[in-house]
Amino acid sequence: MSFISLPVLLIDALTWYGIFISIFNFTMFLVALVFIKFNINKEPPCNHPKYNEGVSIIKPLMGVDSCLEENLTALSKTEYPKFEVIFCLEDGKDPARIMAETFIEKHPNIDARISIGNDTSIVNGKVRNVMNGYRVMKYDLFWMCDARIKVYPNSLKDLVCNSSEKTGLVHSMPSTVGGNLKTMGSLLEKMSFSNQFARMYISAHLLGLPCSVGMSNLLRKSFIEATCRRGLKDFANFMAEDHQMALHILLSAKKLQLGAKLSQQNSGDVSFEQYYNRQFRWAKLRFYSQPIGCLLVEPFSSGLLSSLLFSFSVHYVMGWNGTYFFFGHTGALFLLDVLYLLALEENFRVPWYKVVTGWTLNYLISSYVIIMAIGRPTIEWRSRRYRLHLDGTYEVEK
Repeated sequence: MSFISLPVLLIDALTWYGIFISIFNFTMFLVALVFIKFNINKEPPCNHPKYNEGVSIIKPLMGVDSCLEENLTALSKTEYPKFEVIFCLEDGKDPARIMAETFIEKHPNIDARISIGNDTSIVNGKVRNVMNGYRVMKYDLFWMCDARIKVYPNSLKDLVCNSSEKTGLVHSMPSTVGGNLKTMGSLLEKMSFSNQFARMYISAHLLGLPCSVGMSNLLRKSFIEATCRRGLKDFANFMAEDHQMALHILLSAKKLQLGAKLSQQNSGDVSFEQYYNRQFRWAKLRFYSQPIGCLLVEPFSSGLLSSLLFSFSVHYVMGWNGTYFFFGHTGALFLLDVLYLLALEENFRVPWYKVVTGWTLNYLISSYVIIMAIGRPTIEWRSRRYRLHLDGTYEVEK
């Protein structure tokens, strides 16, 4: 192979890949949209034999944000025959403890308690937070539900109804609470989770890939203890413990099942800086957990870079005017995302000028965030600084 022909071969490969990945993505995104239409936001049955099994709700708490009280109030309205709530804290002096104690006092009819533990041998903050509660919970079936999730009264019924002997984990697709979207960060977060994130999440689920995030997951302790040498502690050194847990379940020949109810993130007004930092942190996590997918698929699946690659590829291979295909690709993505937004948001109340603004900004910065995350192993979360490794593990930076 000559020196001159190598660049030409690489460009040929890139352009054909650009056409293939665009066709594949749009096909999957349309299939995912149909799946959402017929499977998401469906109500679980009021009564079901599976509801006879008790469930332990593990609620990790750290600090207090403006919506924690609202989220705990929503949790108190859970409609399920038999459950317990375990509030997990690392530090007994955490201000969230007062919120948990208030919850217990206001709802004596709910079996709720506080579990405090800080196993310093565990690097992962969430696993460290919930480990003591995991050890003392009374039921085999347990629901890991983040503090920032505002649940529906029948969210637990939905998860339990979707569980089976063949299922290792039931997860909920993240969304955001409607709100008034006063800040730019809140608007971008709403558009991101209802558009780009939803497209990739449902597509990955349909392809059988480990896509679950740890915001709302239903699992069995007996399964974890039987298949993990140290139980939940096997995931203690991974930053993306949810991804590793889902991967472990698939490798154990169990299914990942998607629930019908969304897990609504409710963390108050989000600034642009907070939104950007979160997206940047998640992009780093994806790269160091799934480097091949993050490099070859994600940058070309949505955003400005995907439209640029497709239009260049069509121009290079077919000789057609790439400008038309650039705007056509962009317009098709926008139309598809509007359909996603309408399918996911049952009571859509976002002004259309905000939809256009939020979508355009996400379209422009999403590829940039992914590219900037590559090769940057340092991450900050909850006032701590960590260094990621390519095997998904990480260590605390001193």
